[in-house]
Amino acid sequence: AGLLRTNKAHTMALKTLIGKIKSGNDPVKGLLSMAKASENAERYSDMCSFMRELVAAKVAAGEDLTVEERNLLSVAYKNAVGARRASWRTLILDEYKGNSIIDEYKKKVSTEMKTICMEVLKVLEDTLVPNIEKIISAGEKSEGNTPPEALVFYLKMAGDYYRYLSEIVVKEGDNSDSSLTLQQTSW
Repeated sequence: AGLLRTNKAHTMALKTLIGKIKSGNDPVKGLLSMAKASENAERYSDMCSFMRELVAAKVAAGEDLTVEERNLLSVAYKNAVGARRASWRTLILDEYKGNSIIDEYKKKVSTEMKTICMEVLKVLEDTLVPNIEKIISAGEKSEGNTPPEALVFYLKMAGDYYRYLSEIVVKEGDNSDSSLTLQQTSW
């Protein structure tokens, strides 16, 4: 219960901090600064939160991410999901098979990984890809960043996260229609 309370307190503190940044003079600059600080502190879940808010602010302004911002988005989610992928791969080793407590823990790690993957896929598919497609169709170009390069970046990133999801689905032996669709989509 103590850790859960701590997580809730952390989430509330993070939301308060993001609210302060968003009400400031230059929210994008503030969010970018906090994303970089989070990266330096190796607080990748916090970095994901700052980058999600940065994406929302940029898209609301009709802008795409800069190359630096795209890379920070990628780093945030890659590190957040990467730690869980490594944990999950360790927990599926033969030496842990048949241990019900390990199986329960593996499900927890798997759920965290799925949640992060689905979160970044939502940002990519519901926000960034439609935004860059609109920019491409309008013939616009942003600073040092060509929209087709950004689109390829976002689609490749989405493909990576579908692949991560399919790794879990295949190993967990889920043969449902949704897992088959997920596996096919990742290819």
